[in-house]
Amino acid sequence: MLKSNKKKKPNPQKLGQIYKRQLDQAKQEFEQLEFPCESERGEVKVVLTGRRQIKTLVLAPEIMQGEKDRAEGLIIAVVNQALTTVRDANVQLTDAVAKKFNAQYG
Repeated sequence: MLKSNKKKKPNPQKLGQIYKRQLDQAKQEFEQLEFPCESERGEVKVVLTGRRQIKTLVLAPEIMQGEKDRAEGLIIAVVNQALTTVRDANVQLTDAVAKKFNAQYG
């Protein structure tokens, strides 16, 4: 009797558990990352964590001397840019985990 050379695939439920474990581990590591961002002239600097929390916010002294509306606009723009960076990095992470999983079990 001939043996098949094909590997037996784990059942779908087990595969789901493996994928979830890999994704959870990657996301836990991602949450520890920091994402710095700053305005063009460096007047506003922010660092967000992978959990989308502001870790630091630094305003140059001259920003406090100018118009309030301009300062607020710069702060909002830099924070939004940092949030976009974190979101995009999270999407890339999820894609990378899926590709790795598919390469192993696909």
